[in-house]
Amino acid sequence: MTMLLPDPRQYARMDPKQPLLRRVMSHLTQADQPETLIALQHAVRDALLSGQDEALQHALQAAPAQEAHDVLWQQLCQLVDGEVLSRPDGKRARLFMLPLILVAGARQEVTIPATLPDAAAAMALLQQHGVLADSNQIWLSDTLCDLPSMDAVSASTWYQAMLSVQQGGQGLPLSLPASPLVVKGNEGVHVRCLVGLALEQEGESLVRLGGDAQGWGLALCKLLQTQWQQNGLTLFVMPRPMSGVMAGRHDARFTCLEVAFQLFASTQIRKVREGVGDPAAVLACHEGGELRVCLGSVLQPSLRERFVWRLSALDRVASVQHMMESLLQECQVTDIRRVRDVQPALGADGQPLFLDLDQVAADEAVH
Repeated sequence: MTMLLPDPRQYARMDPKQPLLRRVMSHLTQADQPETLIALQHAVRDALLSGQDEALQHALQAAPAQEAHDVLWQQLCQLVDGEVLSRPDGKRARLFMLPLILVAGARQEVTIPATLPDAAAAMALLQQHGVLADSNQIWLSDTLCDLPSMDAVSASTWYQAMLSVQQGGQGLPLSLPASPLVVKGNEGVHVRCLVGLALEQEGESLVRLGGDAQGWGLALCKLLQTQWQQNGLTLFVMPRPMSGVMAGRHDARFTCLEVAFQLFASTQIRKVREGVGDPAAVLACHEGGELRVCLGSVLQPSLRERFVWRLSALDRVASVQHMMESLLQECQVTDIRRVRDVQPALGADGQPLFLDLDQVAADEAVH
């Protein structure tokens, strides 16, 4: 059985003065009583209506366990993304986003603009494939946003924008921060998101959330690569399934890091096999919430590279480890060395500590 890596994140002691966390813990300890969930929903909604973003953020950061954090985050997502509200006439506004994973490289500096050159063509393609309904009650922005820009818009701002449409407004009632992408050098992995809003009748679904992107994803990839084509630019676009503007950020971030790890691992494994011997890997969790990987040749120290996965509050260490090891095993890397204990963030020299292949014996590996 594979040894699971330890969780290096530290959780705070329960703060009894934190009203949101009191609601969360009440729900967790009395999950069989529906009124505890209703009370939590009302508390989160009141915080959003009154713009208490600092209180919401503090509650998330002060959660005493991952389960408590996830429960609060789920309620926040459902409210902001419009899953639990409806107008008196039975209509509901829903915020959604289309995440795009971009693998891009260029010999000379190239800029991918922060707006789609032809947003109407992208909208028509999504409607043709049934991802979006052919309806005048759907608005899709042509502005590309990165994840930090999405995070910079407060939860209450997203919520109140959704409410303004819920209460009879039109279009997307907020200005989105544009995020052009400057590409130079070897291929890197990036995330850009298109934000939309749909006004649905009760029981109606104008946006296909979740699922997979087969079929329409490839078609949209070809369309966007054509629109963004520039001399010297190498670009591959991977559209991800539609999701809520809050709920989908974790999946988009995870996928971006997963693709970055795939690019790192495949490149490094090829270098080692073209050089000396078979590759080996060390996986270790470090203080500060990072999973660090050393991948390279046992025989040739110059053929060793490192990768860092900074764990978000929503990441599961076991899921990240499983993803990494599954890829390494698919690439026929059999020497995978796992470190049982959480390691320091810094070494004796004050630099980030990476455990090298020479520091973790092969007989410590668990297969």
